[in-house]
Amino acid sequence: MKKSINSRLIMILLLCFLLPFLFQTIYVSGHLSRLVEDKILNTTYKSLENSTLLFSNVLQTQFDMVNFYKSDSGIIYAAGAMEEAGTRARRQIQQEVITRLVKDNSIERYRYPFYFILLDYQGNMMTNYTYTPYGGYDEIYDVLSETDWFHTLKESYTDATVMFSGTDLLNERGTDKLYAAANLFDGENVGILLFATDKSYLSSQFYDILPEASSFIADESGICIASSSTTGLEYGKAVFQKAEELKEQIKEGGSVTAVETINGIPHAILLRQIAIKGYPHDWYFLSVVPMESIMAEVNGIRATGAGILLFYVTAMIGILFLLKKTIVKPVRILCDCVNEVRGGNLSVKIEGMPDNEMKELGIGFNTMVEELDRSFKDLQRNEEEKRITEMRLLQNQIKPHFVRNVLNTIRWLAELNGVSGVSKSVMALSSLLEYNFRDSTLNSTVGDEINYVRKYIYLQKLRFQNKFRDEYDMEEELYTQPVLKLTFQPIVENSIYHGLLNKEGLGIIVIRGRKRGRDMEFTISDNGVGMPEEKAREILEPPAHQDIYEASDKTENIALWNINLRMKRRYGESYGLRIQSRPGEGTEVIIRIPAGEDKII
Repeated sequence: MKKSINSRLIMILLLCFLLPFLFQTIYVSGHLSRLVEDKILNTTYKSLENSTLLFSNVLQTQFDMVNFYKSDSGIIYAAGAMEEAGTRARRQIQQEVITRLVKDNSIERYRYPFYFILLDYQGNMMTNYTYTPYGGYDEIYDVLSETDWFHTLKESYTDATVMFSGTDLLNERGTDKLYAAANLFDGENVGILLFATDKSYLSSQFYDILPEASSFIADESGICIASSSTTGLEYGKAVFQKAEELKEQIKEGGSVTAVETINGIPHAILLRQIAIKGYPHDWYFLSVVPMESIMAEVNGIRATGAGILLFYVTAMIGILFLLKKTIVKPVRILCDCVNEVRGGNLSVKIEGMPDNEMKELGIGFNTMVEELDRSFKDLQRNEEEKRITEMRLLQNQIKPHFVRNVLNTIRWLAELNGVSGVSKSVMALSSLLEYNFRDSTLNSTVGDEINYVRKYIYLQKLRFQNKFRDEYDMEEELYTQPVLKLTFQPIVENSIYHGLLNKEGLGIIVIRGRKRGRDMEFTISDNGVGMPEEKAREILEPPAHQDIYEASDKTENIALWNINLRMKRRYGESYGLRIQSRPGEGTEVIIRIPAGEDKII
């Protein structure tokens, strides 16, 4: 009794792979995960949450202050009145603004260095940094008016708010500041209100549980706003790149952790988003901890892990040896036979396979090759028969130049003998044949197709003694539009033979053309005998015969089905023919195709 290859593989995986892997995962990974989680997640998350909450409050408070006072009527009035106010009036306005922004609302309760700047767009400014309205403000204003944030607010024409960091705007010796500025807008730009916070206050708010941890506050563009006071890792290019990579993984208001190598040393990195309510840009809190400071306790587990790894490698060697014998070798035999078939050898057979599913696969392969060999021989025989048939068809063809030359000779003989009617008929027939033989392209123009139809109808009138007449109603712009060759003539031919010849009285064929948006719509209608709706639908259905050439001899109106098929293949399923007809009332064939982008001249 042969053993299933599937059951053998399952047994091998259970004994040599799955059990060691489970043992390693439960024992080593379990202990290691608990240590990493206790050391990294608990301590770093605690530091993150405490620091993030403080920074979020500080940033939100500063944003809320400027966002609140940018719509204050007193502040807007003060910004607009600076230009016209005298020295005494300006001093009074400055005191009122200081009282409004600082004293009345107890701004001093925020325990960090703070000042404001109020500017208009005419070169005036005031601040609580000094109570005098004098003192070199013109030079300071010129510097501020050249900054990017100044132009952003000035060109917004709304009450927009921006936050940024930089050096002290009023004192070259001052410390770096965090700024929040808003455009004062009252139907028009009035000025700018700016609040400044000392960066040193932000740096003093870090809560680093681990002495080796380094923490940073960065804005959306990656610029460091504040950092912890530790002497650990600095916010350099390496830290910036890792933070930018983690930003792509973070979710709204969430955080992400990772272990990355910075300056050749593995670090645990934790990045959290700080969202400021009402501000469209995000800030980020980043904490970086060297892995060696939190992995010291797991060194004892590594020895156990090494033993498990050794057992795992030994087991894998056994698995590979067994797989080579039961699977790899038979597969190689199968691959060699496939390459033989690819090279054209259809007599190859697979033998000597093990008594399992691989043997069944070999039997199936041998059967497939035999069928392929038989099919290939049948194909060769069919191709040879096709080649013989095509040669016979070529032998029976008449050269197009010979036909045209003969018709031209008959036409000139008719002219010399004064038989102008015969000459005109021969000329029309010659034009029809020349149009067919002119080139092998499938495209023509509406104008050429209409001229072809006119000559065809002229010959049919001669044959049937003017039993019908033709009318044309075409928009002029359509004559140069591209169309598939021999689109109209087969439809006109069907109208004559199946619609007008069986009608009593004079028949009429009307050809119309209209532009419909980006499409063209042509109608070929007659007042012939018509047909039932079922018959009209059957005309456009594919013939039941497998050989289309056989079908063309046995099926009526094969030309209309062929035209419809050509249009759908060329333009898409939404285009083609549509037939409307009623017995005794006539038939109308509607052609809808897209208008060409380039006209054919």
